[in-house]
Amino acid sequence: MNSSKILVAGLLLVILTLFFLAKDIRADYICLKDGSTISGILVEDRVNLVIYRVPYGEMFINRENIDKIIHETGDRPLIREAKKYLTDRKFKRAIKTCGEAMEINPDNVEALDIKERAVYAWEKSVAEKKEKVRRQKEKKERMARELEKMQSSLKDKRGIAVRKEKNNYIIADVYDNCPLTKGEIKPGDILTTVQNTKAARLSIKKVYKLLLTSKKIKMTVRKPVVLSREEILWRGTKKYVGLGISIEKMDKGIKITNIMPDGPAVKAGVLKGDIIVSLKGRSISSSSMDAIIKRLKGNAGTKLKATIERELTLD
Repeated sequence: MNSSKILVAGLLLVILTLFFLAKDIRADYICLKDGSTISGILVEDRVNLVIYRVPYGEMFINRENIDKIIHETGDRPLIREAKKYLTDRKFKRAIKTCGEAMEINPDNVEALDIKERAVYAWEKSVAEKKEKVRRQKEKKERMARELEKMQSSLKDKRGIAVRKEKNNYIIADVYDNCPLTKGEIKPGDILTTVQNTKAARLSIKKVYKLLLTSKKIKMTVRKPVVLSREEILWRGTKKYVGLGISIEKMDKGIKITNIMPDGPAVKAGVLKGDIIVSLKGRSISSSSMDAIIKRLKGNAGTKLKATIERELTLD
């Protein structure tokens, strides 16, 4: 029986302790032993630790570092805290803190004034954000209409359509009025330069503007090709397996200086003047001529994936 009473008494003590620890104890200052003072609200006062609420969060202070705690009751700490929140543009917190102060003292004119100012500032901030979103949406819609108009003009004037995919500009379509032949440019080609400027550095609006306003347009496209190694008769006497091209080394890769009519390269869509910039997905800009030729060689009937770069002029 005695043990049961002790157990019940112990549980009540724990509950009461948790209840009192959970209550906010208003405090004016915590004076530290190093001479500094912290102003805020004491949330929990433990044996070895105090938890202190300040405008920017909560602080955990060891009891051994504290010289004394000067308590203040009432609504004054909340008023100071609300003022700080208002200055820091934390309007919702200021409103909530003023509400807590007015629960303690409903006639607190200062708390009401701070709350009204915080409500006005918060409503103004919300309105400004909505207006900013509205302006951004309007700007986006206006830009979309402008780009749509430029796309239509590009189709009529140049006979091509261009779209942006991630960081690349793609030839989306080639129309019958395009001065370039179907073999020179095709849908899916990547537009890499316009007027000697890297397309990736330009906005879609700037790309359209250059394509529409320049009298003579210089541009470069890249495209993947699949070359087939075939047995070729050289000058009617000697047979060899190859691609039917003559090449020279350049900084970017290898340039096609000559090409065999109806040869494997022509069948793959390669033209004289094209530059092969990669083989099997790997750049050849830093490869030696011997290394490149070795990679071009292979048995008859085998395939070779390559990327070519082609310079084009639109009049």
